[in-house]
Amino acid sequence: MAVVWALAFAAVSLGAAPQLLPPPKDGDIRDVYWELRKESETWLSLELKTEDGRPAPFLTFTHFYSGKPPGPPASQIEVRAYGWAPFADLVFVIDDKQTIDLTPPGGMLSSGTPSDFARGTLTLDLLEQLARAGRITGQTLGVSFVLRDSQRKALAAFYDRVSGRKPRTATSEALATEHPRRIGVTTVRSGR
Repeated sequence: MAVVWALAFAAVSLGAAPQLLPPPKDGDIRDVYWELRKESETWLSLELKTEDGRPAPFLTFTHFYSGKPPGPPASQIEVRAYGWAPFADLVFVIDDKQTIDLTPPGGMLSSGTPSDFARGTLTLDLLEQLARAGRITGQTLGVSFVLRDSQRKALAAFYDRVSGRKPRTATSEALATEHPRRIGVTTVRSGR
């Protein structure tokens, strides 16, 4: 199973087309501006692991908006788990108490290149609950996972970027010191 997830991550990282940016690293927060469409995306990449450290599906949190970065505060965040699986569960458990189930209706996978993915939508309030959590576990594409401390800090930093508000558990200065990796804005132009 670990080999399947490693191959799925490699396919997502490498893609079928030339790479827009270097492959994402765990916890990277990136911005891209699509000049032709006059739209931008800010996203967080997480390389999930199981409780015992085996690879799990690759996860992204994305804020889509019109115009150039920085964007307006988000109202919704798209969450995707990439890989191959017979069904598309996407569930988070906060502090072993609260469950956030983003499983698509009927558990249907979305098709994409280079892999299939489970897709769900978080409100900003739910993203804040994840950003403040002391522990986050869950299940996606049939695999249980746990977010490491560095991933929870990256999620809090992503919340800071897309919300315009600050999570109550950490300050931006502390997050910048503990998790400084943020890639700059990339502008995509057509035909040049």
